[in-house]
Amino acid sequence: MTSSRATRRNRRTATEVAPPRNGLSTAGVPSTVGALPPLAPSGLAKDLALLACVAGIYTCYLSYGVLQERIYKSSYAPAATDLIDGGRYHFTLFLVFAQTTVNALSALPPLASFAQPKHTVPVWKYAKLALFYLAAMLFSFSALHHMSYPMQALGKSCKMVPVMLMGVLIRGRKYTPRDYACAFLITAGVAIFSYKGSAANAQSHTSALGVFLLLASLVMDARDVATFAAVSAVGQHFIFYTIRNFSALACTTITTTRKFFTILASVVYYKHSLLPRQWSAVGLVFGAIVWEGVAKHQKKREAAAAFAAKASAQDPRSASTVGEKKET
Repeated sequence: MTSSRATRRNRRTATEVAPPRNGLSTAGVPSTVGALPPLAPSGLAKDLALLACVAGIYTCYLSYGVLQERIYKSSYAPAATDLIDGGRYHFTLFLVFAQTTVNALSALPPLASFAQPKHTVPVWKYAKLALFYLAAMLFSFSALHHMSYPMQALGKSCKMVPVMLMGVLIRGRKYTPRDYACAFLITAGVAIFSYKGSAANAQSHTSALGVFLLLASLVMDARDVATFAAVSAVGQHFIFYTIRNFSALACTTITTTRKFFTILASVVYYKHSLLPRQWSAVGLVFGAIVWEGVAKHQKKREAAAAFAAKASAQDPRSASTVGEKKET
């Protein structure tokens, strides 16, 4: 009799202490017992790691932008011998091939050095994303034949607009007035920037075909070529590290501000002439993007707080941990 009671007591104690097999606590919230440690460092080391990611992304993609414009805007043959592009670079497919090949090769060392989890995502989903990625690059690169680089970089910052459009038409989503206001400000900024106010600004041309190719890019998100592909590959590693060890929001903030400095570097390095209204348009676009990002971050914090409060009512011991994980 005594032995039977002791056995039941031991089983009950083991049930309370041992982590559940499905990763959930008895309160229905994620269990933190026995969880793997985060890959990101903590404290000062974490701040330094984030600064290294910022520096890496800025260095790689500022160089990427400068090299991309140099490749497409430089003359490689007499204009009389090339009636299509006036001697400029028009091997877009090769450039896309070089970039994607170097990206793939740069992934081999990490794959060989670190243990990889079992992949459960169907291959066709990877293939679909890859096709859209290739199409987006192809359209984006081709757009440079028909518009200035600052216009292309500014237009590529407007991914929020097609995302909202597809959300309304395909998924029937509803957006807040703030979302529509941000989309309107972004659209207005791009329109003001691309408007041809005078013939003096005709050298920074933006044709209807260029706008079409840029929109197609958005719908799909030699030595210079080798360097161009290399900085793209290294930059991708910084982006993946930032998303994995910090958050997608941190990565989005870094890459969005980077696009502004890419436009600034293009204007300074290649001496583009921008009118005051075009500078105002740049500020309008990035102001709307920052507004949208801050509001989204605030919404996530509120959702995390609500989730932690609900978890606290169910299991006070795990409330703080759950709130931190949800916000991250």
